[in-house]
Amino acid sequence: MSIDQVSRRGAVAAAVAATLTSVEPAVAQPQDSFWMRAPMRYIPQFAIDTPPSKTTIELAMSPFCPDCARFVLSSLLPFLKKKSLADGSQAIFHQFARTESDVAMMKELLSYQRDKLIAISLKVMTNMHNSQRTLKGPYEVADAARSVGAKKDPSFDAAVAEAAVRKMNQLMATKIGVAATPTLFVNGHMIGFVTSTADLTGAIAKFGKA
Repeated sequence: MSIDQVSRRGAVAAAVAATLTSVEPAVAQPQDSFWMRAPMRYIPQFAIDTPPSKTTIELAMSPFCPDCARFVLSSLLPFLKKKSLADGSQAIFHQFARTESDVAMMKELLSYQRDKLIAISLKVMTNMHNSQRTLKGPYEVADAARSVGAKKDPSFDAAVAEAAVRKMNQLMATKIGVAATPTLFVNGHMIGFVTSTADLTGAIAKFGKA
């Protein structure tokens, strides 16, 4: 079973007017039996959909990466709010642990109820962006979770979560070729490392659908 089959999920980000949507990520399609065993909740993708979806924007990112926070909050979300409501686009966020130090923080994120993962991720990124520093540890993820009213999921399995987090990290690095975050894809075309709205609009102008 491929990752696009396992990681389907629908969600709404409060920062942008959005509708529930099924996600079929185009970034990764490896054959790996691990994804048949790992519950979907341990693969924290989410989508913002502004129908009709003509262009699929995908972002390989870590919610604990300052560059990702800057791009998501300053470029991608404002773009979706202003443009996609009229033009129609789907943005899929592939969250993964970019570094070894991210693994513990991603496990903390995944330990909360699934319907709060987007809110926690956005809060983490906002806090990091506002303070202009990286997170110091999992306790800052816990603080963000408390601030959005998230509760621990009693079904959370730390061992399964860690295995899924490490597998996603490996997948992004070896199968997909993500060398830095955030890495942008537009309609299946890998754009690479992005930092600005100009990078985003340029990629959409080249690979987006009219």
